Amino acid sequence: MLRENDTLDDAMNTYYSSHKFRTLAPLSQKHYMAWHRASSKTKVSDKYLGEHKLKNIGSKQLNDAYEKWLLKGIRTANQRYRSLSVVFTYCRKQEVIPSNPMGLVDMIPDAERNVRWTQQQIQTYLEVGYSEYKWRSLALMGHLCARTGQRLGDMRELQWSNINFETKTMHLIQSKTQVPVTLPLRDSLLDILKQQQETFREESPYVCVRPLPVRNQTHSPYRSEEISRLIKPILKQGNLPPHLLLRDLRRTLITRAVEAGVDIVSLTQVTGHKNITSLRPYIQNTLAGATSVLDKVDALDGE
Repeated sequence: MLRENDTLDDAMNTYYSSHKFRTLAPLSQKHYMAWHRASSKTKVSDKYLGEHKLKNIGSKQLNDAYEKWLLKGIRTANQRYRSLSVVFTYCRKQEVIPSNPMGLVDMIPDAERNVRWTQQQIQTYLEVGYSEYKWRSLALMGHLCARTGQRLGDMRELQWSNINFETKTMHLIQSKTQVPVTLPLRDSLLDILKQQQETFREESPYVCVRPLPVRNQTHSPYRSEEISRLIKPILKQGNLPPHLLLRDLRRTLITRAVEAGVDIVSLTQVTGHKNITSLRPYIQNTLAGATSVLDKVDALDGE
């Protein structure tokens, strides 16, 4: 049982054994624990934040920690902020602390990301990526995201057991929502998958593995935090904007689908969203989309 003299690290470990944490999706659990580790190892007031007693953690320590997290970027800082707030809320409900001290932190709102790839940018990325053996899995990862609209994390950990070459489909349970989706695979993508399978299936169960083993290990999947850095040489060689991220490809496909007239309910069969409103952050207001709507209205009026 937690007490106010226990440390923040103690609180995190107790939270991990709670029913609330156990009911989170495996990917969410993994992310929370990673963000907690980073938060815990932030040095404030001459010792790590995780070593501070719960009763002594207040505005100064948390604002100092948040300032250090901001050096890694607003998104990273806010991920740590929110994940730590969950732990403090848990402590408050256990009547260990009177209130959640994260409310005293001056958090900077996340900037809404609305980057989309053009079709030419996607084509260039694939051409450059597939031209080098060392980049082929990074190219394939982007190819899968661009053509199926799935999350980068799911494509990063995609396994050969998810691919059915006979039915030309890919079946997976999305890690974030636990929703099963089955998607068709076009022949051009299937041909590349077959080549990848011939090369790596005996080496690893994962589809988008590192082409070269790391530290004498077997071919392993890429870590999520390194992908944006590893694709930079591909972007540079292709003269592509350096701010492009593979995770933007999901938003790109969703927005294009809406522009093409796909209804939102049908679109969830691809995206796996349980709630239609969850699609809103992915959808951008574009000239093409507005033109399509107004053209349909004009057609009704005979214009």
